[in-house]
Amino acid sequence: MNNDKDKIRQQIYLGALLHDIGKFYQRASGSLDEKDDNLSENAKGLAGQIWPTTQKGYFGYQHVLWTYQFFLDNEEIFKKVFEIGNVNESTQDNCINLAIYHHQPHSSFQAIVQLADWWASGLDRSKSEEYANQDVNWGKDRYKKVLLSAILQDVNINNTRPPKGDKEWYFDLKVLNFDKEIFPKQLESKSIQSLQDAYKNLWDQFNDEFKKLPTGNFDVFAESLYFLLKKFTWCIPASTLDYPDSSLFEHSKLVAAFADCLYRYHQEKPNSFDYDNSKFRIKLKNEGSQKFYPVILLCADISGIQNFIYNISSKRAAKSLRGRSFYLQILIETITNELLKKTNTYRSNVVYSSGGKMFMLLPNTQNIHETISKYREELEQWIWNEFNGDIYVSLDSVAFAYDMDHRDAKGQNLLIESKDGYCYLGDLWKAVVDKTAQWKTKKFKSIITKNPNFFEPLGDGGATEVCSITGIESNHLKILNKKDDDEEIKVLPQVETQINIGENLVGHSYLIYSKNQQPQNVFNQSKYSFSILGSYWYIFDNSGFKNVTSIDDAIVYIENDFNFLNNQKGDKSIYGFRFYGGNKVPTLNNRIKTFEELVDKDASFKRLAILRMDVDNLSQIFINGFKQKGQNDIKDSSNFSKLSTFSFQLDLFFSGYLNEIHKKYLDKIIVVYSGGDDLFAVGDWQKVIEFAEDIRSEFREFACDREDISLSGGIAMVNEKFPIAKAADLAGEAENKAKKFVEEKNTLNFLGENISWFKEFDAVKDLKDYLYDALENQKLTKGLLQKIYVFRNMKNNNNIGWRWLSAYTFARHASEKNNSEKNNKDILDKLKVFFVTDSIVLNNKDNKFGERAIDLLAIAARWAELKMRSEK
Repeated sequence: MNNDKDKIRQQIYLGALLHDIGKFYQRASGSLDEKDDNLSENAKGLAGQIWPTTQKGYFGYQHVLWTYQFFLDNEEIFKKVFEIGNVNESTQDNCINLAIYHHQPHSSFQAIVQLADWWASGLDRSKSEEYANQDVNWGKDRYKKVLLSAILQDVNINNTRPPKGDKEWYFDLKVLNFDKEIFPKQLESKSIQSLQDAYKNLWDQFNDEFKKLPTGNFDVFAESLYFLLKKFTWCIPASTLDYPDSSLFEHSKLVAAFADCLYRYHQEKPNSFDYDNSKFRIKLKNEGSQKFYPVILLCADISGIQNFIYNISSKRAAKSLRGRSFYLQILIETITNELLKKTNTYRSNVVYSSGGKMFMLLPNTQNIHETISKYREELEQWIWNEFNGDIYVSLDSVAFAYDMDHRDAKGQNLLIESKDGYCYLGDLWKAVVDKTAQWKTKKFKSIITKNPNFFEPLGDGGATEVCSITGIESNHLKILNKKDDDEEIKVLPQVETQINIGENLVGHSYLIYSKNQQPQNVFNQSKYSFSILGSYWYIFDNSGFKNVTSIDDAIVYIENDFNFLNNQKGDKSIYGFRFYGGNKVPTLNNRIKTFEELVDKDASFKRLAILRMDVDNLSQIFINGFKQKGQNDIKDSSNFSKLSTFSFQLDLFFSGYLNEIHKKYLDKIIVVYSGGDDLFAVGDWQKVIEFAEDIRSEFREFACDREDISLSGGIAMVNEKFPIAKAADLAGEAENKAKKFVEEKNTLNFLGENISWFKEFDAVKDLKDYLYDALENQKLTKGLLQKIYVFRNMKNNNNIGWRWLSAYTFARHASEKNNSEKNNKDILDKLKVFFVTDSIVLNNKDNKFGERAIDLLAIAARWAELKMRSEK
């Protein structure tokens, strides 16, 4: 970026990204004019210029003074990035002024930052009185007491939100990590204490790390700053006046994204905006038939993921699955990075990226549309060459604008306008998803239209070798060298890459992305490197990374760690962190365990279990999750900051915290994939059930104890040598059955049966333990256990005599002398009563099973029997 317009753009972007940094600084400081306010006289002298007055005549938005002070405190750092100079001597539209005048702009560019601020929040003014405890005594300095509300407690399911009761869920002020301290907690006290000390502790750490940011050029500074803000401001409320459910990080990044888009659109179409100096605002000239839509919401979507990952043989399956899963994660990250590079855009513009989907804000300019169209063709060609149509990447966008002159029925939110008319954000989200999905019906169009021989036979003809992993024919196979007990096999070149990725992920700590190939000294120290879409990725462990002397023009990610600025290799690369669900694996002799090695070899009943699980109704939550039906209308409180906060918190759980849950099962379970909102895991059957239960329990707590934001999953149990592709299909079928079981879903399909997590699982588990104890202590015979299955089949075949016959059978056995002498009568009597009343008392609790009683008893009986067989 060398010309003046690019320099202004840099100033606008960074000014917007840091426009509210003063909120963080102010909350860590004493009040204005107190000794510990941390403000210089120079800063205080600006008060009248940058503060708008309230209706009562007071100065508002005092945080901008601390924003100004932050720039003064770090003047030397900003000078390294670009020459700012003193605010009173430099140009009107420097970075500082663009940040501090966003409430009272004195130029059109400052007004663009203000407009971006409004658009990022949708101008939502949901009042803080929406707190569950409305009688909280906030007292003085409320802005230092209000915490970030957990957004999951406010998501609406089917346009309704359950009552909160008398407790509000919130996040503590913590540096981002994966400990359970990041879970939302309930607000207990009605008299809230100041958080100034906690803010100061957080601010001091932020300030120390801010000074470590690379300053080799603007891009490496701004992009590394993005990760630093995420680390420290993810838990800070963007506003304490309005309902605080958007984090300062998500709000700040989206203000920066909108400001950049609006500025670039303004440069192409300067006559599309009006700046009213008297009202300190800029607006679009959307009058009559003339409409301007400055921003596009872009969606990229990988399809064919399931078939691609699971369509493999059982040879080296553990390595193949992890490698293929990771490969697809890296594919969507590569596409994201390439689009950012090709559109000359910053990471803040990415609203959501996970699970094979990515959403990004871009300026609605001719150059951007040409870039997207060209890249779509490049992407199609590469995908076809690499995968022969096994996967596809759809790419499309919808242009929009917020209408500053129209609000919703509640008068609280701006309405979005596109070519299809007015809508809410959820409707825009659905529109771009649907438009992008249409490309799946015209896959590889650009290749087909340019190649008249596209439908001619492929391949070399004659005798053709077959890839040992995928079964695909090719005369270009590579020999995969024998390792440990593996046999020597031949595979496709891309399959070799994926297996090598799976192997080298073990013990890795860093991942490096580079558009251009790194020099030999970097390559030699990496565990493995590979190329996707002409970009390069390098996998490092700690020792290899330590030996690297310098890395330029790259993105250096530390995996599942947040101390990303401690081991920099020069100041010419971006430094950040990324979440990777399933980063640790069970190992044996410094290699990944095979699936066969996950099961207990000494058990008489050995089974491998495959678990697939995800969040119920996630797509509908994105579309309708912030709509709520009123008596006469629908209230919508959605905005980009909320959606981004929501998606981040889901990814934090599935890509981050899930690794903590996995530690307990590390020797017996491989997490093949976990991210976004779903997971795939393979392991010993008993441990997989426990793992699924722990995930469900922890997620329920993370979701503020809500049962309607739920997980459904399926578990398939197979012989350890069963083909993994078929096993994955069976787990997928089980998951689909779980989601169709009841309207609210929230179900686990296990042993071929559906069990409601909320209503049934705990009781079935207790019943299983009761029956297992009876079997182990010979109070119940396997023969009687088998009769439970017989009675269940009678009931399912509509044999009306099943109930009296089952009760009679167990009553007769209870009355037999040998059972009385063996003290077996108690359990037999309980089961007799169960068949009559559909209930049983266990652990002093009367468990009422209802009409599914015999089905659930059969599941418990089967579960107990298999456990018994596994341990004998």
